[in-house]
Amino acid sequence: MRSLLAQLLRDDRGFVVSAELILVATIAVIGCLVGLAAFRDAITLELGDTAGAVGALNQSYEEQYSGEYFTQDPDTNEVTVEFEAEGITVTGKFFASSYSDASDAGGGENAAGIEISDASVLAEGEGAPDVLSMED
Repeated sequence: MRSLLAQLLRDDRGFVVSAELILVATIAVIGCLVGLAAFRDAITLELGDTAGAVGALNQSYEEQYSGEYFTQDPDTNEVTVEFEAEGITVTGKFFASSYSDASDAGGGENAAGIEISDASVLAEGEGAPDVLSMED
């Protein structure tokens, strides 16, 4: 058994030369780096699409109460609940909630969400006009 092990240790047939091994390892590492960079770019693109989709969600809501016992004032959203139980009139008031979601600024050319259409600038100093128009 010892002679077989010694023979295997001395045998160099099929041995990869160190230069070939280094070349193959270098090509493999470069391939992995390129693959990881492509993976990073794809993930960044998908996360950007997901962020745009979440930003485009409209989260507006409004509570509307209707029915036999409810009266809602459309101007103030005050809701009055009134009913009678066993000869006792019960009245309660509260305000219905609502929320209007504004569109998210960003992502376009005007990332600040500022629109300048009918603006004017006040000019100060001698001989300056009172108001400068900002028309095209």
